[in-house]
Amino acid sequence: MLLLPVLSALLGPSAVLGQQFAGQYIGSWLPATDGAQVAFFNIRADNGFNTTLINYFSYPNSTNQPLNPEEVQRAVIILHGSVRDAWNYFHDIQDAIDDAAVFNPDVKDTNVAILSPYWANTDDITAGWPLWNETYDTNALLWSGTDWGDGYGNVLPTNASVSSFSVIDQLVLYFDDRSIYPNLHEIVIAGHSRGAQMVGNPNSFLFLNSSRPVDPGDCTIYNDWPAGLDNYTIPYEQEFVQREGSEGVIRRYYSKQIAYARGLNDFGDLTLSKSHGTIQSDDCRPYSTGANRGERLYNFLTYWPPNLDDTVDYNTGIGHNAEKMVASASGVHRVFLDNFNGNCSRSADFGPRQIPGDDPHPVEMQDGC
Repeated sequence: MLLLPVLSALLGPSAVLGQQFAGQYIGSWLPATDGAQVAFFNIRADNGFNTTLINYFSYPNSTNQPLNPEEVQRAVIILHGSVRDAWNYFHDIQDAIDDAAVFNPDVKDTNVAILSPYWANTDDITAGWPLWNETYDTNALLWSGTDWGDGYGNVLPTNASVSSFSVIDQLVLYFDDRSIYPNLHEIVIAGHSRGAQMVGNPNSFLFLNSSRPVDPGDCTIYNDWPAGLDNYTIPYEQEFVQREGSEGVIRRYYSKQIAYARGLNDFGDLTLSKSHGTIQSDDCRPYSTGANRGERLYNFLTYWPPNLDDTVDYNTGIGHNAEKMVASASGVHRVFLDNFNGNCSRSADFGPRQIPGDDPHPVEMQDGC
């Protein structure tokens, strides 16, 4: 689990207005989950139009009341995988609060705001909500396939377009508004599987320049987006990427604090297809970065070693399983406990350090700023 979305981490928040948690009500048929309400956040599209992002948002079981923003100390934005089961990802984070409270009893469902965006696609039109009169009558955001994982713009509604990375920026700015959350210490962005293509256990990594650890051979598209920065056609920060290139992206990447995490039993080697994110195994691009998910992470960290304030955690006995990653010792510490009270405390790295590509000097326990 990577605790920061890759491109949003690289390029930083764009100049957008913090959204107002006031999107259009969508008559959805989404399943209920304990401790959550279905919430409709207003998202400003690139042309200024208002759209709506559907989310699962904290509604604490302990009080059966909406969160009191003044009590919130931490916000967790959790990004689901390609199955688009936002409710399950919310539930995984919600359940892990009890695990975190064992280490720090200050962690409660009343002071941790959990937001699980629903990255709906056009397959969900009749499953996530009704289609009235065979026309799309809402401003709810929908993407094509798993395009949201690569920062592409929505396909519906047709009168407004916004990159999924810009959507994340607006969610961050909402929580970063001190007039709403005056006591917030930390905003965590976490993702798993397809969600980790944006922000662990991602299937592949965006390499920050055209170098590769494996000869790409006849794979002429090895550095095309989203495997590299060539043919960067998504709307998010396009001017910056074209002007600053790889060096500018690397500078921004290293300006962020990132928590890398991996389940050591996850070696799946499905790759992103050439057509906007459909998962299949015939795309040659990721194989220039390693044969499987394990090699790709180790090679990435060899090319771009972690900052001193980054963490790299390895979880033994865990495969491609978001629930177990969150509930692991490293997941509980990174998602909830690090800097919970605003004192910059941070746990040491977890897991064995003898794997090729590891940083031989893992981050140690830190207490205080």
